[in-house]
Amino acid sequence: MCPATSELISSYADGSGSFGALFDVVALDDVTLRGIDLNVDWHTDDEADVVVYARRGGWFGMQNEEKEWTHLLANTTLSRPDDFEDGGTMTVKLTSAMVPREDFAPLAMGAGETWGLYVCMSNADLRYTVGTNVGSTVSANPQLRILEGAGAANYPPFRSGTPEGGNVDYTYYAPRVFNGRLHYDHVRECPTDEPSGAPSAAPSSAAPTASPRVETTVSYAFYVEHDPDQSGELVVYDMTDGTRKVLARLVSGMDAVLTGYAEDDGLDVVSVATRVITPREIGYICVPTPPQECLPVSVDVEVTHNKTVSSNDVTYALLKHSTSLPRLIGGEVAGNTKIEYVGERAVETESRVTLNRVPGRKMGEGATAFFEGVVRDFLSGQASDGSAANDGVDILSVTVNDQTIGPLGTAPAYSAGLRDSAVR
Repeated sequence: MCPATSELISSYADGSGSFGALFDVVALDDVTLRGIDLNVDWHTDDEADVVVYARRGGWFGMQNEEKEWTHLLANTTLSRPDDFEDGGTMTVKLTSAMVPREDFAPLAMGAGETWGLYVCMSNADLRYTVGTNVGSTVSANPQLRILEGAGAANYPPFRSGTPEGGNVDYTYYAPRVFNGRLHYDHVRECPTDEPSGAPSAAPSSAAPTASPRVETTVSYAFYVEHDPDQSGELVVYDMTDGTRKVLARLVSGMDAVLTGYAEDDGLDVVSVATRVITPREIGYICVPTPPQECLPVSVDVEVTHNKTVSSNDVTYALLKHSTSLPRLIGGEVAGNTKIEYVGERAVETESRVTLNRVPGRKMGEGATAFFEGVVRDFLSGQASDGSAANDGVDILSVTVNDQTIGPLGTAPAYSAGLRDSAVR
């Protein structure tokens, strides 16, 4: 096993805020929490005291029970960055309030454990987002899952009804989505070398060859209709974050084919990046419903996988979900956003081919693979020469589904059912 350092962003969608946020983190693997970044707009002051508490078992019902919060992870003072600009780019938000690593006490979290975190600051500039359901997953990766929680309207924590708390009962708003980023350490499988199947006559000093990997890239094009006060940078971030979350679900059980590729063929989502494109690249102009605005974007996804599955098969499996992506991504994006998919689509057709005067037996594995390749080349030629060329059809694969042998005249006839996968 090899050590690794990673991070998980909850959200930076803004929308609301106050003095604090409570939320649960589920450890899917053994990790050590090493740091936390907050989303702070610095409207009240240029400096704020920040405390971060943790407890094993979740936050709900324990928001006023100080003795239950056994881990004080941070007790520090943060200052407004010199280059901070409210309402700026995502980079500005990501760096608006970063708890120094030296001021953060590491927290070991075992696989399967749920930990509650309570972040509170001395002014009401901590940002969060209105959620949908306490306990719903906000963000996840193979090591961690962040859940929806609550916002805290008072400071300092755990002083409800006391003189220190102004002799008022503390107020909590739920559901709310913590805005910020967690940094953590974990271990992962080390890169392995592919052993040779043939015995070696003598030891070799040459370095072993790493197992080959294939890179496959697909692009999803969208028109995103959004509120006029939502910046293009935030739309880009939301589309990247939403697509990443949807893909994580698809390869971890939501889609049987992609999950199989992940488990059996080492499929791994390497990167998800959103870029703004032009209406000309799509082919028509979006006309939004006033006062909404429309932004054309392309979400570029790069995955790697073993050679045991072809790049064409992976491409088809990813593009197969193109028509459902607006709904899936929309479920991960806060605000009044309408997403329309306008890119390449995966299509699948079935046909039957009959061959006369052939041997009266079914094809074996090698002959079937050869026949599938011949049919694919033929269909690709037809697609490039005929009217399909104008539609941008690309034949990805051809599969023989069934084979039958039957009489036709004086010689056997071979019949095969075919399924071809393509994008257009």
